[in-house]
Amino acid sequence: MKKKLIINAAACDISKVSAETLEAYEQITVNAALLLSSPKARELMSGIRFIA
Repeated sequence: MKKKLIINAAACDISKVSAETLEAYEQITVNAALLLSSPKARELMSGIRFIA
């Protein structure tokens, strides 16, 4: 059973997220005023449904 991840933060750095981390969650919700990313992180997240 996959979990749901909810992030509530003023700033969230997802630039070093891994595929293994993303695969562990059924749903990821990010509530942030500032979201920092990298080209690799954006590529990993391109197939994932995010609620932001």
